Amino acid sequence: MRKLLHPVFWLYLAGYYLYNLMISVDQSLGALLGGSPDVTICGRMGLWAERGITLPARILDKIFGTGHCARAIERDPGDKSAWGKAVERYRQKYGKKGD
Repeated sequence: MRKLLHPVFWLYLAGYYLYNLMISVDQSLGALLGGSPDVTICGRMGLWAERGITLPARILDKIFGTGHCARAIERDPGDKSAWGKAVERYRQKYGKKGD
């Protein structure tokens, strides 16, 4: 119990708390912009860079370090974005390919 009262413990706790809070804000902004609620803005910019739109990723990489956006990409099966869900539902209902 005594170790929990040590000031360094509280600094670690605050650091982890702030880190988790920043990730949640980042993911929320991504979802508000129509993306997957599980992907950060840097991850989205990394995907854009793979598709040829490199300027946003280059700017973020200057801020957070070289290759940050590429490392932030999460390769999950399925598209959880609002656009992806709408296309999937349309295809299920009407049986057409809508891109």
